[in-house]
Amino acid sequence: MHLFVLIVSFLICVFSPTACFSGDSGVLRIGVSTFPMYLMTRQIVGDSSDVRISLLVPAQSGCPHDLVLSPSSMRTVEQTDIIIRNGLGMEPFLDAIALNKPFIDAVNGTTRRLAEPSGHPNPHLFASPACMAGMIRYTAAELGRIRPDQAEFFATRAEQWAAEYEKVAAECAQIGKKLTQRRVMFRDGSLAYFAEDVGLETAALIEEHEGHEPSASDLMRLIRVAETVCAVIGERFGDDKTARTIAGESGCAYFVLDAGVAGSEEAPEDHLLQIMRQNLRTLEAMIGTK
Repeated sequence: MHLFVLIVSFLICVFSPTACFSGDSGVLRIGVSTFPMYLMTRQIVGDSSDVRISLLVPAQSGCPHDLVLSPSSMRTVEQTDIIIRNGLGMEPFLDAIALNKPFIDAVNGTTRRLAEPSGHPNPHLFASPACMAGMIRYTAAELGRIRPDQAEFFATRAEQWAAEYEKVAAECAQIGKKLTQRRVMFRDGSLAYFAEDVGLETAALIEEHEGHEPSASDLMRLIRVAETVCAVIGERFGDDKTARTIAGESGCAYFVLDAGVAGSEEAPEDHLLQIMRQNLRTLEAMIGTK
């Protein structure tokens, strides 16, 4: 009988997010899997005194595809009531250590999907303002189900921020119509959704698998492809040496955009919006508009 009660209690905790939150003085303890999701969660909860947010990875770590959590981060996971993650395979480090934690997968807020060269869906939707509008609304609604007394507060804040993301999405469309050239090469797929928002055509990715440098033969092929593009676009975080080399050998422009994968925990709430707008200004300056 005792074993039966334990099993039932476990199942309730897994499948009913509202049932097992017992934090100090009713505080909802949210673990957040990546820096962009951390910023989005702050936008939703604001300065609510009974919600505590913990970023589970270092803010400067970037995309955590191959991350191994430190012992202190694993303890933080254990102390959370719920985890907000990106989803679509972005956070494999959570698969084995947080099986008894309820998740909110922010990507469920949009049906938009682009494929990576591997055929798997590209998980970097947070680089797109249009995607972020749906993701923040969805996440706020799920948090509201967990905290019904704060549902309206979460929804109101999310709607305010979603409107800001939609303004930037409109700016992307407007600037995209004016770009004089569209064919580019990216370092990797972290900016794929933003590129689609602006109407850029991706001729090739230097790293078809993020973090894996091309072989010598692939490098020569990429240089030939780069001769047909207007720019090779690197990413602010990570090693762009190969991207610079390809641009130099092919004679095309090289510049850097920011996918927002990393930053500081002290960044302002509108940090992602600032990044997106700066990316647009960079595109206008480096590619040109008509």
